[in-house]
Amino acid sequence: AVPAWRTFLDHALPALGPEQWYGVPANLYYAYGNYYLPGTVPASPPVVNPAPAPTGGGAPRRKKKGH
Repeated sequence: AVPAWRTFLDHALPALGPEQWYGVPANLYYAYGNYYLPGTVPASPPVVNPAPAPTGGGAPRRKKKGH
């Protein structure tokens, strides 16, 4: 499926024209790396909780008999 999708995109994307980026809408405020609506800008940076450390996951491994 991936080769077919790649072929499709190779033909479809140029037909859409050049990539276009839009500017930031009026009345948005940029603070702490994010955009906010008026009246919603926090007084201090948002708290970001770190991702939990990965665990071994799954059931414990069992030893093979005779080893």
